[in-house]
Amino acid sequence: MNALSSIAYKEGFSIDITATIAEAMACMLSNENGSAILLENNIPISIITESKILSILEENMDLSLPVAPLAHSPVIVTYHNRPIESAFDLVVRHNIRRLVLIDRDKSYQGVVLQEDLFHFFEEDVYKVDLKVANLLTQERSIISLEKKEISIRLLC
Repeated sequence: MNALSSIAYKEGFSIDITATIAEAMACMLSNENGSAILLENNIPISIITESKILSILEENMDLSLPVAPLAHSPVIVTYHNRPIESAFDLVVRHNIRRLVLIDRDKSYQGVVLQEDLFHFFEEDVYKVDLKVANLLTQERSIISLEKKEISIRLLC
């Protein structure tokens, strides 16, 4: 099993809690995901998203102001060493777009995006399909027995 950290973005998604609105915008532009995770002493505190930034721009706010008072969305965290499969159900059931990874000290370890989880499982399904296709194309006979046939043979 692969750990979540194996598909995580370790850089480009976090900024310090003291960052400005402009710095948050630059982070979002850099990671091309429309989000920035605010860290205080390397611990994830909150997240600000592109939709909040757009509302700020409509209000003509000074972009040199701190972003922290505007970042009200809590981060959803899990341990970085958990299996990828454990996160899939959580992300799908609750429509979580970003899962923030932490270690035992609650220190930021990266972020896993919903689309990356989907992509990971899509690749796994493709690998299984390839294995099945490989079996079927090697001109091997597949023998199947019904339960009745097995029990009859055992009795004889």
